[in-house]
Amino acid sequence: MTKVIKTVWMPLPDGSRLTAQFWLPDGAREASLPAFWNAHCHRDRDRARMRSEAAHPFFVKADYAMIRVDQRGASNSEGAMLDEFPDIEARDGAGVIVWITCQNWCDGNVGMFGKSWGNCSSFQVATQCPRAFRSRQPRQS
Repeated sequence: MTKVIKTVWMPLPDGSRLTAQFWLPDGAREASLPAFWNAHCHRDRDRARMRSEAAHPFFVKADYAMIRVDQRGASNSEGAMLDEFPDIEARDGAGVIVWITCQNWCDGNVGMFGKSWGNCSSFQVATQCPRAFRSRQPRQS
């Protein structure tokens, strides 16, 4: 069973807050899980949210915590979206990862994924080298 938490406020180091939606497996608060999140620049009530609502429960069944974060200035998140892919977006993403790792349901492993803007945001966040951020490493032969 999937527990959906519609509005979560995530504080950032600069005092701003981003809104997020969570999909968690039942019992997630008693167990530590890896988490995946994706950044959205769209409103929380458009077709992009419908895609999230359809896809995220699939991963929850495999025991992942799934999080959709509305970027600074998007949807109900605080701040202003001043440009496409600003530097603050990467710093915000690193802050999101720190916040996620501090939750009692997270095992300290956080990944990111996305489509279009969210995909580019994943690469931006990786430049900040957050400790909990995981990337797939090639196998050594």
